[in-house]
Amino acid sequence: MSPIVHRPESDVVTKIIASLRRVADSLERQIDVMEDQQVGPSWSEQDIIELSEAWLAVGGVIRDLARAQPDITATEPRPELIAIRDNLARVAQIIERIG
Repeated sequence: MSPIVHRPESDVVTKIIASLRRVADSLERQIDVMEDQQVGPSWSEQDIIELSEAWLAVGGVIRDLARAQPDITATEPRPELIAIRDNLARVAQIIERIG
C-alpha cells in the first residue's frame, strides 16, 4: 500500500518531501556560492558529526519502516514515518545553518 493513499500518513509524507527539497535547495545554494571550491570545507568537525548522526538516524528509521506493516484502519501515521519526518527536518536544519 502506498503511504500516499493512507490519509493519516499523507501529511507526514508531504513534510518528508519538503525536508528533502530543503536539503537539496540548501546544497544547491552552497554550490552556487562556492563555484569551484568544495562544498563544506568551512564546516566544523562538530557540524559534520551532527550531520552524520542525523543522516544515520534517518537511515535507521527507514530500516525500521521497511519492517513495519501499515494498518489501513489506523487513524494516526506510523511512528516510523514521524521519525523520518523529524530526522530529515533536522538534516535540513543543519545544512541550512552551516551552509
